[in-house]
Parts: sequence; C-alpha cells; structure tokens
Amino acid sequence: MILAVGNAVVDFLASVSSFPEKDEKIRTTSLEIVTGGNCMNGLNAICSLGSSARFVTSVGNDANGEVIMNHLKFLGVDCQFVYRYDGATFFSYIIVDSKSRTRTIIHTPGTILDTTYSVAASSLLHGVELLYIDTRHPAFARQTCELAIQDKIPILLDVEQERGLGDYSQYFLLHSTYIVSSGIHLQRLSQESDPLKAMKEVLEEGVAEWVITTWGDRGSLLLRRISDEEGNAFERVSSWNQVETDILSIDASCVEGNEKDEEEDGEEGKFGEIEVSRFSYEEKYLLLHCSTLSLGSRFVDGTGAGDIFIGTLAHCIVNNFPLEPALKLAAYCAAIKCTRAGGASKGMVKRCDIPPQYLERGEGQEIGSGSSQVCGDLDCCHVKKNSSKRLID
Repeated sequence: MILAVGNAVVDFLASVSSFPEKDEKIRTTSLEIVTGGNCMNGLNAICSLGSSARFVTSVGNDANGEVIMNHLKFLGVDCQFVYRYDGATFFSYIIVDSKSRTRTIIHTPGTILDTTYSVAASSLLHGVELLYIDTRHPAFARQTCELAIQDKIPILLDVEQERGLGDYSQYFLLHSTYIVSSGIHLQRLSQESDPLKAMKEVLEEGVAEWVITTWGDRGSLLLRRISDEEGNAFERVSSWNQVETDILSIDASCVEGNEKDEEEDGEEGKFGEIEVSRFSYEEKYLLLHCSTLSLGSRFVDGTGAGDIFIGTLAHCIVNNFPLEPALKLAAYCAAIKCTRAGGASKGMVKRCDIPPQYLERGEGQEIGSGSSQVCGDLDCCHVKKNSSKRLID
C-alpha cells in the first residue's frame, strides 16, 4: 500500500499551434478537461501498474471535485481520507505549445490541508509500505512524515518549487528516504549552482538513500552512496561540465528524431532502447544515467510525464525492483505519456502494453534497499542539525 499526500486538481488543457503574442487572440487546436496535480498524476501510474494506494488531499464540493473523485474511484484508490470542503476545487489552465513543446500553467488554488485536519494515525498508516508526498499541503505532509518516521515507513519526496514553503522544504529534504526533482528545481532550491554538487549535498546532509534529477529528453540522473571499493569499478566523472557534455548530450536524438526511420516504422515504429550507464563520482558515489526513448516527431504533450515517472518509481519501490530496471520502467512510462495528448489520466500506458523487458526485475540492488535506513527517530543522528550550512536559501 502506498500512501500519497498531495495535490489533486482539474486541468483544462488547451493546445495551440504556437504561444500567443501579447494581446493576440488565437484558437485552440484541442481542449481537454482531465485530472491533474503531482500526486494525483502519480497515482495513475501506481494503480495502472498494479499497486494499491490511499490518498489524502482536499477536494471541493463542486463539479470539478466530482471529476476528481470519480477518477480516483475508477483507479481503485482508497479515498476515505480525502477532505471535502465547500468551495472551488484546485484547477489549472494549461497552454500546450505544439511548436516549442512547452507548457504554460495558470493555477488557481483551493483549500490547503493543515494540522487542524485530524485523522487517526493507526488507520491512516495501516498497511502502508511507502509515503509519497508532493508538499502541496506542507503542514499536513510534515505531520504525516513524522508519523511515518516513527513507524519506520520510507518517504518518497517529489521536489517542487518552493512557493513560500520556507523551512518545510528544508525538513522534507533532510528527512525523505528517496528524493526526485527536476534538475532545475533542485538547482533553484540549493545553494549550489552545480546540480551534481546539489545532489551530493542532499545525500550528505540528510538521510536519503538516493537522489534523482530529471532532465527531460536528456534522461535522468541518480546519485547514491557506495563504498570506495565499488567506486573503483566504474568510469569516473569529476565535474558537472563533464556530465552535461559527455553524458546528458548523448540523448540529442530524442529531440531531433529520425524522420526516415519514423516513416519506415509507421505509427507504432521503434523508439529505440532505454539504457542505464554507470559512473563513479568522487569515488564514494554511484552516478546512474538513464536515457529515454527517441520520440522525434512523435512527441505530443509532456503534461504529467514527470509525475508518471515518480509514480512508477513508487510502484517499483514497494515491489522490490532493482535500481536499473526501476529507472528503465519509469523512463518508458514517462516517455510513452509524451506521445499522447492530455494529462497523466489520459496518457498512462497500460501494464499489458508495456514491453516485457521493462517489466523484468532482473538482478541488482533493490531501489528501496540502500545503505541508509529509516531509523524511527525524529531527531535522527544522520541529520546534521548543528551545521551552519542550509540545503536551501
């Protein structure tokens, strides 16, 4: 059972041929109304892949709220802790620019859950193997994290832009077992402008087993601790510049594509293979680079792809996948979403349609069994509280 604490919204996805100029009036090429929000999107992956989930969020007693509740019930999510309130449900208007392959999101918030929302901890955490949070309800998420730590339940954090979170961000970064962020978000939150050093700092200051940063069509990077002896077995990288030029640049084909191959392969043509490469960083860290599929002109809409990636990782953690197969499955599900219009609820691939090689666990260290452990101590000795250096400004 995965317990998700986070946001649920209704997204109005408006696709346009190109983003409008100032004061320009244009028409959409398509409009879809779908469920969205980080954890809500992630639940599509979790449930579609066969894991069970429970959700804590806030939903208004309006038409948009019913859209969300109906979809959660369709997924089979345990909704007993969803808070219903009188007022408007969170919603976003998303402009999808087909030309530049970008999204512009205009968000209208609803009611944020706080510590006044009281639930029975024994019922909330019953049968839970993983807590998955997106920090959109920060006070309640922190309270739930404290309960999870006491019960030795690992925490998966989806790092978002700070948006006034203040010390909540510091707390989540220090106490989460697994951390996933876009490279840009972690760079903005950290004092380090070097993304590789920012990832290392999170590992050094907190209790995380691993940190993942995502880089769109250039793939993802995972950093975790290893012994000096293990570090000697892999090719070494020494700087972010080397990572950016020699590792992340290898996925350029994902942007350009190969039009000739696409014509020959047809609509269901080949996307290439997802590969994981291993490197050593400062000898005591393992750096994994996971590529993504070569979509080329098949790219349609990336809305919700990052959340699908994280939701797939949550499924892999509770199902004991090794690191590399977990990264490959997450990358595959996220990439296929990008070939489909609409949000995660419309674009999540069905388990039966996933190629067998991405569902095979294989061998290797499990993604949820690193060297650090959830100790159950809220004042964990691994967290360097007396350090004058903060993870975020």
